[in-house]
Amino acid sequence: MTSASDLRETSPTDWPMPAPDGFDLEHALRNNQIEYWYQPKIDLSKKRLIGLETFARLCNAEGNVVNAAELIANASPRALVALSERALIAALQTSANLLEIGVEVRLAINVTVATLTRLPIPEIVQKYRSRRVKKLDVVFDVPEKNVIEEIEKMKRISRELREAGFSIAIDDFGASLISIAQREEAYDRIGQTFAAISQLGNVRFSEMKIDRTLVRRVSESEDRQKVCSHIISMAHSCGSAAVAVGVENQADLQTLTGLGCDIGQGFLFGRPMTEDELLMMLWDRSVRAKEAQARVATPAPAHTGPARLRQA
Repeated sequence: MTSASDLRETSPTDWPMPAPDGFDLEHALRNNQIEYWYQPKIDLSKKRLIGLETFARLCNAEGNVVNAAELIANASPRALVALSERALIAALQTSANLLEIGVEVRLAINVTVATLTRLPIPEIVQKYRSRRVKKLDVVFDVPEKNVIEEIEKMKRISRELREAGFSIAIDDFGASLISIAQREEAYDRIGQTFAAISQLGNVRFSEMKIDRTLVRRVSESEDRQKVCSHIISMAHSCGSAAVAVGVENQADLQTLTGLGCDIGQGFLFGRPMTEDELLMMLWDRSVRAKEAQARVATPAPAHTGPARLRQA
């Protein structure tokens, strides 16, 4: 089992550079310049890896890694569907590769409601799901604002997702609250969101992800602590796990843990990394853990690494 401390020891590739002028998402997709990287999510009570969030990265002709966020923000609906389709295919393949080294975690993919309605999920699963993966564990992260704006569409697509083995998380929760000066007004806004979510009836969210604007320096702000505590309580009342996004230091981690937050994600635990980096890191940690547990005096046999990397 990979612990949070194991993940902090890694040094994945540096943060991507901005996208240059003249690039667009459709061009990048046509030329296979998009890669999918993964950032760890940690169970704060058990201090172990519990999930991975998928991030799109653009690799340009010079071999530089470029942040695709700007390209995604300005992309056409068709390009966004193609991007999400490839992200889902990559997640299904990564799940099988992780299973080979004994790791079963939930993979998260960022989407909008509009993209979900156009994504051919059953067909993708049927074609790309490995027989080795007995239980599909993929969650679609949908922005809070988008969930509220598309309540009726969420109702229609939730059953199909659930039947296909997927779950839904509310992303960027509280992103608009950082600009609210009065705590009572922030509570009112959270209450309005709760009321809107209640309209979804049988739709259940596996996670509510607290936006990084509230998580950052939460240990230094009593107001942020109280707002985060309110969101965490709301998540638990809905049967959802509360996820803190953007955890960058021990002080904030301790504060969030004390508030009852369930899952942490951020640079404190690890930056987004390529699949090869992820597999090798988890493989190395697994080998070391087994060797330490065995306490064998004789030299350990050579380890060749995951099959995906041996085939490279």
